[in-house]
Amino acid sequence: MKFLIFSLIFVLVGYHANSQGLLQFEGYGGPSVGFYNATISSPDGDEMTLFPTMGYHLGLSVVGKVTDQWQVVLQGEYLHRPIGMRQQLANGNVFENKDSVFGNNFGNYSLGARYSIPKEKFELYVQPAIGVALNRDPPNFSGGGGFGGTTGSINSNFLLRFDVGIKKYIKRNNYFLAGLRYQQGVGTLDELRFERTEFNSQEIDFSSRASYIGLFVGFGISTDRWFK
Repeated sequence: MKFLIFSLIFVLVGYHANSQGLLQFEGYGGPSVGFYNATISSPDGDEMTLFPTMGYHLGLSVVGKVTDQWQVVLQGEYLHRPIGMRQQLANGNVFENKDSVFGNNFGNYSLGARYSIPKEKFELYVQPAIGVALNRDPPNFSGGGGFGGTTGSINSNFLLRFDVGIKKYIKRNNYFLAGLRYQQGVGTLDELRFERTEFNSQEIDFSSRASYIGLFVGFGISTDRWFK
């Protein structure tokens, strides 16, 4: 709630800043790979493994100019984090699913400080940020039922992130951008556990913090010439 209130204040201040051409709006997206922890016990000869697969993240940013080198950045994004599952049965048959029940989707919202380093033909920047990750799919992403699946999902979690990027300006101070992002969740956000039952021989303990690493490309729109 405090984060939402602070964001609202930022938007209201940004409305005034926009009238002076101090705001930029960005849209971006790109591939990402999520991180997780998993322990699997398969005592009956079946072998199960989980593996990360390529997901994606899409987002919007509002960038408020503080000085020529410092900007405040409010971001909201959608993160799709698939997890692959491969199961080899005792009889030799192999089943594989690249977007299994262990996958999940998150909404990430952050407030960051961007430091820009101007060059002759482009601009580099670094951007640390803090925020919250929202679990979009609790608790229905478990298999559940007779297979003994249970979840311990919570709705939100704090996150830390760090971006390194590059901007290339074009006409009217609009620009293309590209970069690398690392996001680290502070605590466990989603969990999925399977206990051994008469229908299921595996014991599985899975958890994640909504952490990921991803590349992004995007486009920025400057307002500094809207009112001139």
